[in-house]
Amino acid sequence: MAKSDPLLELIELASVAAEKLFRKDGEVHPLWHMVKGDGTHVVSGAPTANKNDAVAIMRVAFHLFDVVRYVFVDEAWMVSAYGSENVAKTSEYVRSHTGISEHPDRREVIIFSAEDRDGRQVIAQREIIRGKGKPRLGPLVIIINPLRDKPGGITEGRMVGLLSPRAGASKH
Repeated sequence: MAKSDPLLELIELASVAAEKLFRKDGEVHPLWHMVKGDGTHVVSGAPTANKNDAVAIMRVAFHLFDVVRYVFVDEAWMVSAYGSENVAKTSEYVRSHTGISEHPDRREVIIFSAEDRDGRQVIAQREIIRGKGKPRLGPLVIIINPLRDKPGGITEGRMVGLLSPRAGASKH
């Protein structure tokens, strides 16, 4: 029997909650689902609308509350661009326009970005499907999983590396 992955389990919990919120409200506001060192789960909305301030506050909260892993959940735009030529074209488009939200191949998703204190990160998404009737969410798709994927993927930004690694922990 394969050993379970706490980050994947946390994303699955958050996915179920996001589905319920989306069915009820037709949208998902930013939220954090945290697991403390004693195993206690805490869920919180974003502490402020300003993303930089929210991240700074959450860094402090993670430290004060001994958070060992978390998943951040929010709506986002995504463009899939594989291969250096497509990545270059997409990057150029984003630089010359107002961002991904105007890209003709964009998709609206709920994004799940989970990290642990060892520096591991797992990213997943659920596409928001709009059309006839009420919008709904597509299936949960794991985008980045260091236990499954080859090393070499890079993620960066204000929402990456929010937990202080334990002494001696390796970065993946």
